[in-house]
Amino acid sequence: MLRDALSAESLITRLTDESRIHVNYRINHGDVTEYCQATVVRGGDWPQAHNMVLGLRSVDVQTREEMKKKALLEEALTQANKANAAKSAFLSNMSHDIRTPMNAIVGFTTLAASRLDQPEKVEEYLNKIKSSSTHLLSLINDILDMSHIESGKVSLDEQPYNLVDLLDDLYSIIQAETSARQLYFSINTESVRHTEVRCDKLRINQILLNLLGNALKFTNPGGFIKVTLDELPGAPVGYGRYRFTVSDTGIGMSPEFVEHIFDPFERERTSTISGIQGTGLGMAITKNLVDMMHGTISVKSTQGKGTSFTVELTLQLACEGATAAAQEAKTQHVDPSHRLRHSRILLVDDNDLNREIAITLLEDEASPWNTP
Repeated sequence: MLRDALSAESLITRLTDESRIHVNYRINHGDVTEYCQATVVRGGDWPQAHNMVLGLRSVDVQTREEMKKKALLEEALTQANKANAAKSAFLSNMSHDIRTPMNAIVGFTTLAASRLDQPEKVEEYLNKIKSSSTHLLSLINDILDMSHIESGKVSLDEQPYNLVDLLDDLYSIIQAETSARQLYFSINTESVRHTEVRCDKLRINQILLNLLGNALKFTNPGGFIKVTLDELPGAPVGYGRYRFTVSDTGIGMSPEFVEHIFDPFERERTSTISGIQGTGLGMAITKNLVDMMHGTISVKSTQGKGTSFTVELTLQLACEGATAAAQEAKTQHVDPSHRLRHSRILLVDDNDLNREIAITLLEDEASPWNTP
């Protein structure tokens, strides 16, 4: 190829139309390939005299850098195409998931309006509307949470708190639902030596509730759900290493899905097939929150036997006095005879329906205060 490209006939023909030509070629040194380039420049009074300058140089570094950049661009394009495909699948699934509770809300509202003379039926329909509304709100909240995290609008608010108290509060939240689903639920904190830490309680709760929410969804009646908190050695001075483990005896996940469980918009089966609703964003949100806390999260799962999530966080230790003060402030109750009793409240909302709801709720709240 190089011999043909640099032959006199070829050079005269090409340089008649071009002032400069480049020919790339390779040289093999044993098993090593070097990328080179020949450059020919037309000179003199062409075509009276066919004067030309030939230069040969190595372009190995530049060529390999370009090949690397090309590979990175191709990888970025592949990832972008995968992300677009995942988002398209997500939107397809979400169109059904959002429409389902919306249809229920509209349908039961219509039924309630047509049966105002049947209070029991109206109450039943209102309860179903409330349930569907709660589910729809959870879908929207997941989408907004993911959007805020990706845009960097979420920050941590670390305050002194007791980890054992945090898990006790979590037990109070979950226990009623686990009992209703006929599941055995337990929390173990026996190995924790330093319980007083500085942490963002809201975000740790969100992480654990997301993990427990999956356990509740995918564990059949009679199954077990367990949360274990262990304190690990090797923490820097003034810090503690903590491992939260959420395990269940549910249906488990396929090995193929476990590899992608923390990817946004990923779900192993759509709610249409499984009957289990969700956005597919819960685990991605959880992973992002753990990353914000500079922690790690991992998962082990066996189909038909259960799943175990492990979250490890390094948290700054808090002095007991600060945590005790925070707990005391938390447990203080407002006296009904508080001086705000005769105060006025200004509530602003640009939506007529929201204002009507807020006014009614405030009037209901204020009615006991107006009694003699």
